[in-house]
Amino acid sequence: MQLLLNQQRFERVSTQFFHHLNKKNYEDALRWAEIAGSCAWFAHPGFYMHQEIEEGLHSIGDKLDSVDINFSWCLPRNIRQGRKWLHILTAAYTTGGHTRLAERWMASATDDDIHSFILLDQDAEIPNWLIAASQKTGGSYIVLPSEMGFMEKAKVLRNISRDWADIIVLHIHPNNPICSVAFSENEGPPVMFVNHASLCFWYGVGVADAVLDMGVQDQKLTISQRRSKNNLLLPLPINLPDLKQSSSYYKEQLGIDPNCVVMLTSAPGYKYLPYENLNFQNTMIDILNSSQNKNVTLIVLGVDPQDVNWKEAIEKTSGRVKVMGLQKDVVPYYGASDFYLESFPFGSFTASLEAAALGKPIVSAPMPVSPYLVLGSINGKAKNPDSMDNYKALVEAYIHDAKFRMESGELQQKSVVATHLGTAWREKVKNVVKNMPQNHRVGFSAEKQYKNNEDVNKLNHILALIQPIQGNFNLLYGTFNKWLNRYS
Repeated sequence: MQLLLNQQRFERVSTQFFHHLNKKNYEDALRWAEIAGSCAWFAHPGFYMHQEIEEGLHSIGDKLDSVDINFSWCLPRNIRQGRKWLHILTAAYTTGGHTRLAERWMASATDDDIHSFILLDQDAEIPNWLIAASQKTGGSYIVLPSEMGFMEKAKVLRNISRDWADIIVLHIHPNNPICSVAFSENEGPPVMFVNHASLCFWYGVGVADAVLDMGVQDQKLTISQRRSKNNLLLPLPINLPDLKQSSSYYKEQLGIDPNCVVMLTSAPGYKYLPYENLNFQNTMIDILNSSQNKNVTLIVLGVDPQDVNWKEAIEKTSGRVKVMGLQKDVVPYYGASDFYLESFPFGSFTASLEAAALGKPIVSAPMPVSPYLVLGSINGKAKNPDSMDNYKALVEAYIHDAKFRMESGELQQKSVVATHLGTAWREKVKNVVKNMPQNHRVGFSAEKQYKNNEDVNKLNHILALIQPIQGNFNLLYGTFNKWLNRYS
């Protein structure tokens, strides 16, 4: 029922887009495209792209030549032989996420390449570390004014891209229609679309010369549900904190007995919200209150310490569940941990990979309700347990068998380092560039897709049901209010 309601909401809003498109009210059409995209992003409608809307956005791009702009910009020219990369973000956030991905990409640049970025709708502080990563390559950044209209932004973006860039990398929000307008002609540099929101509806597949999926499961979803003309795999790039001290040292710094076994988990609070028989908090209570686990502590990062869903776990374990919130310096927590618990029902992939790269072995989430919601296979990582009893037994093994922890950690670390870090990751980028079309082309795959299998159908219903619980509807209402306030 929720899926149907979401579809009906999307159809009502998208009708407004087509109405204004037909009336040639392009600014209003783009406003409604963003609202429709927000509906599909925050209230999953059972599909992951909308070809008719994207084709409408492409047609609006044909009208950009008539748009007058008065905007001066300056990006450093590269006097070396390397490529000029232009990263485009809707907005950059200090909390990380896709912004960190852009920063890590820049930090992994070869000596000759230059990386700059554009922010399309920035209304908060720009992370200093993002600016520093760009400037270190010889690049800079541009922030488009908030008072600039959709059409003006698209025209500026097109001009800068054609005049300056060799390769475009899109890290945009799923509801952002501007790039589908700006890159709607078969001219200019090739466009990469970073699929950092793989479980969401998004705009941009029609202007992407390659969709960059972070993993095999992401790629399966893209191939089956989006009419992408080219799909390439690019693993998440990760940076490692420097653990200079021993585990005992970090435990003491956090006020934890050095002989205590420390479990770590890290994800936004919504990823731990109970779903069906998957209840992370109750499972941790059972494990920590077992008579043989009295010397075990769980550290939780990324969750608000006042989150009511965790209060019972804290109380029933006498404070051995430590909910620490967002931390700018995660070194002491990763350093103190003995192993890492994948969040469930929703996995948090970057945090898990960072733990494995530090030699802190990952315990796979139990009984995944969808293979798209958990981390994929890593050498040395056990498969997802098929029952809660087996999951608890696996956690117990990590608690009490130090040799098992060490061997598992070494295997996982070797696997992750060989794929997601430094030189190995730069080679992945080179391979992506090698397989990119040299010329920008607009359009969709001619192959008939939308072949929903059982896993995809189940995922659609899970997303529709769980998003209201996660607070996504509040984000959707926030988008509505933003436009009401702007146009009232």
